[in-house]
Amino acid sequence: MTDIIGSTLFFERYAMLTLYYCYDTSWTVFEKGESPDFYNKELNIGIEVARAISRNKAVVDRIANEFFGKGLDIDTLNAKVQKKHPKFKGKIKEEKGIKYISSSYTYFSDHMDLVNQRITEKTRKLNKNYTVYKNNFLYIFAHVSFIQHDIDYIIDFIKKKIDNYEYKFDTYFINCMNQLIIISYPDYHVQKIDISDKLLKDIKKEARTLIDDK
Repeated sequence: MTDIIGSTLFFERYAMLTLYYCYDTSWTVFEKGESPDFYNKELNIGIEVARAISRNKAVVDRIANEFFGKGLDIDTLNAKVQKKHPKFKGKIKEEKGIKYISSSYTYFSDHMDLVNQRITEKTRKLNKNYTVYKNNFLYIFAHVSFIQHDIDYIIDFIKKKIDNYEYKFDTYFINCMNQLIIISYPDYHVQKIDISDKLLKDIKKEARTLIDDK
C-alpha cells in the first residue's frame, strides 16, 4: 500500500466511512465532487469535509507524505519540496541520519478556534460557489478530544457569527478521534457517538484500501 495517511483523499474517505458505520448505514452511494466534496442528488445531500489544522501544518503533512521515506538525499529533498510547494518557507533538515521538517511558522494550536475558522471558511464558500442542496452537511476533523465546554463554545460561535448567512450547514459533524459529535442547526441539538478502537482501526484500513484500489 502507498503511504497515504494524512492525505486529503484519505480523510475524505475516512469521513464518509465514519458516517456510514456510525451515523446512517443507508448512505451507500455518494458521488465524489469538489464543491461540496460528496453529494447524492436523490437524497438531496451535500457533504463537505475539512480538517481543523493550520494551513502550514497541512502543508507540512503533505510534504511528509509526498517525499519522506523515498530514500532521497537532503539536497534533492529540499529541491523537490521547494519546487512543489514554493510558498513553504521552512527547510528539511537531517540529524544523525534522520530527516525532519523545520518550519518557519508557529502552529496555531487552539483547536476550538481552528474548528470555528473552518466553519466560517466553508460557510462563506457555501454562500459563494458551492452547489446548495436541501441538506448541507459539514464534517470537520478536530484531531483532538472535546469536552462539553468546547462544544458550547462552538455552538455560541455559530449563533453569533454564522446565523446571519443566507445558507448555513444543516448539520455539523465533528470528529474528535474516538467520538463523533453531531450538532444540528437551527435547534443546536447535540448527539455524541463513541467510536471503538477496533472500528477506528477498521475504518482507517478500509479508507486506505479504497484509495490504493483506485
